[in-house]
Formats: sequence, C-alpha cells, structure tokens
Amino acid sequence: MSESDYVEPSSESFWEIGQYKRTVKRAEDGHKLCSDIVQMISERADLEKAYSKSLKAWSKKWSDYLNKGNEYGSMKNGWQASLVEADKLSEIHLSTHNALNDELNREIKDWQKHNYQKTLVGQLKITKEYEEEFKKAQKPWSKKYFLVEKTKKEYHGACKSYQSAKIHLQNSQADPQISPEQRKKLEDKVEKYKKEVEVAKNNPDKDLHTWSKECGAGMAMSWPVFEEYSDQVKQIAKSSKKSDEGVAMTSIKQIDDTDTRSLSISANDNNHR
Repeated sequence: MSESDYVEPSSESFWEIGQYKRTVKRAEDGHKLCSDIVQMISERADLEKAYSKSLKAWSKKWSDYLNKGNEYGSMKNGWQASLVEADKLSEIHLSTHNALNDELNREIKDWQKHNYQKTLVGQLKITKEYEEEFKKAQKPWSKKYFLVEKTKKEYHGACKSYQSAKIHLQNSQADPQISPEQRKKLEDKVEKYKKEVEVAKNNPDKDLHTWSKECGAGMAMSWPVFEEYSDQVKQIAKSSKKSDEGVAMTSIKQIDDTDTRSLSISANDNNHR
C-alpha cells in the first residue's frame, strides 16, 4: 500500500496519522489571537481616551461658567476643586490610553512579529516548520501503518482462499468422479493456504513489536536512579603544593581520634623547635 492509498484514521487522537494538523493549527490560532487581543486592547484604549476627552470638555465648560459667573469665596473654591479633580482624572485615563496603545499593544505586536514570521507567499513560517517536522516524525510510523493495512488484506485474502479450498476438499470426498491425484492436489492446496494464513497472521504482530522495541514505548532507557550519600572524601589534588608552613599537601583522608592527637603533638614539637 502506498501513501496514495491513504486510510482514514480511526479516531481524532493526536497519534493517528495526519491528526497533527490540529496541533499545527494552534500556531495559526495563536497568531490570530494576538491580533484579536490587540484589537480588544485598542478598543479599551479608545474608551479611556473618549472618557478623558469628555471629562476635559466638562471641566472646561464649567470652569468658563465659574470665571464668568457671580459665584465667589468658599463656594467657588468647592466648585473649582471638583473641576480640578476631573482634570486630574482625565489625565489618568489619558495616560492609561497611552500605556495600552503605546506600550502593551506595541509589545504584543513585536512578540507576534518575532514569533510568527511569514514566508514570501504569506504563510506562517512556524506553521510550515511544524507541518514538515510532524510529517517527518510520523513517516516511519506511517510506513508501518500502511504495511499493517497491506498484510491485513493479504491475511483476509489468504483466509478466504483457505476456506474455499477446504470446502472443495470436503466436496471431493463425496464425489466418486474425483481421482486420488486430484484429491491430493486439493489437499496440497489446503495446506498451502493454511501456511499462508499463519504467515500473514504473524507479519504485523512481529513488525509492531519490533517498532515498539526500537522506536516506541519499549525502547531501552538508562533512567536515573537514587544514589546513597558517601562520606568518603576524595583526593582533591594530584600535584604537590606547599603551604605557608612548608608542608606539601597532596590529598585529604579521614583520620580517627588517635591520629588527631598524634598530629597535635607533632605540631607542638615543631613549633617549639
């Protein structure tokens, strides 16, 4: 069976042949979602700007009224305080608009441009790469899959021939006109088809077992194992190095209490000398 004789997958599982296309589509969806969220943020920024503009217009309207009106003193100060608050709130919403448009949206667009580059024909490079890599990864499995389909047809064909040969042999037993030579040929044919059935039945299981062992879940793996802590101190220096006291230190090893006392006495004697 060739790849042109493509068999539809039995489910929508990612592991079925060709079902990686849904995963590849996620890259296209990701590019579109970036554009959608930019649009959403832009609309919110427009609302912030519109509200800021409305507050500013409202503040100016009533500031002109106060400047031309008869109100004075503390009451006028109260009116003006409310208008000052509106002006400051207008600036906050305007700065929010600028942050959304000039900072957040710009960062999203830059990220989108960097991660979703396009080819000369307008196709996303990442989509093309995923498509090729998934197809390449599934190619060995596809060959085994098509081989299984081929052997399945061969097995069913062999079973059909085997059953037909057995029927002919049974019918020949009751037919006196069938010669012993002809009956022997029918018996040989039954044996032949029986062997073909056995071979065809065993060609797929062995292939799938080999595939699993070499490329699938049965592959050998050197998994990390727990290692108990060892308190032995290893050699830390191979070359001799003299300390300030003129002692050459080549390695460190564990010593017991007796060795410690002997070392202390020797050190004191050296100091006295």
